[in-house]
Amino acid sequence: MNSLLLGFFYFIFSLFMFIFSGILVLGLRLELINFSTNIFKTDFFNSLTTLHGLIMIFGFLIPSFSGLSYWIIPYLLFYKNLFFLKCGFYFFFLLLISSVFIIFSFFLPFGNISSVWTLYTPLSIQSNFNIDFIIFSIYFLSFSTIFNSLNISLTILKFFKLSLLKMSIFLWSFLVASYLTLIVVPVLIGLITMIILDKYFNTSFFNPVFKGDSVMYQHIFWFFGHPEVYIIILPSFGIISQIISVFTKKKIFSYSSMIYAIISISIASLIVWGHHMFVSGIPFLSQSFFMYCTMLISIPTWHKGF
Repeated sequence: MNSLLLGFFYFIFSLFMFIFSGILVLGLRLELINFSTNIFKTDFFNSLTTLHGLIMIFGFLIPSFSGLSYWIIPYLLFYKNLFFLKCGFYFFFLLLISSVFIIFSFFLPFGNISSVWTLYTPLSIQSNFNIDFIIFSIYFLSFSTIFNSLNISLTILKFFKLSLLKMSIFLWSFLVASYLTLIVVPVLIGLITMIILDKYFNTSFFNPVFKGDSVMYQHIFWFFGHPEVYIIILPSFGIISQIISVFTKKKIFSYSSMIYAIISISIASLIVWGHHMFVSGIPFLSQSFFMYCTMLISIPTWHKGF
């Protein structure tokens, strides 16, 4: 039992989910080939969109980077394994359970899921029992993701302690992505819990009839959804930087500036979620704030290129 084996399991799992999601998107493309004919019913087409988005993000991208971390990080740190390896296997099986729930939700006879991958209210609250399987799959996957992020960050910090500026860009990108995960994924867990409470326990977090706020759902969701983009893209930055450094046999130019740029981008990603909501009726002052914060991200991105 070692990190290579666990990373291999993650890659096989993500490959299977990629194939399943690819089959779903083939259905989407088949429907869009000819606009004059409808191959699928509207609700079924929306369910294809919902499942494709959820599986690509939660079933393919996140597990594939988790598998890469179990493969590469011990090698770079001269460790045999990441810490808490046995727990890593347990949480991998939790990920398998989540995949079972999310795939079963597509085949259950209760109806189609039309809320798209964002699970916007009131669509998700008014949906059938299939949405509950998706919510519980997100629960399991979120706990698995949180544990992997803790495992990665603790392993890196244990090795380097106070000498973090000696790490490679690859390790820095995974460390920053891990901390972003620990910040935003618990927010997602709380959000889907609020959906369950609204649906089955008559609370009114997002129901305007009972003084709830459906736009509040979008604020909370995109506080998770926008940093999620950087959780996915930051490890890609680290991988590219590592490949270029190794095969050119040269050090990364302006190493410390690259580190500060990665950290700055991750911090800025936490305050720009509102640019996903410019058509949601948020006040002009809020739109201006999120617009200028979004423009700030271009500064560390531009600096990273030099």
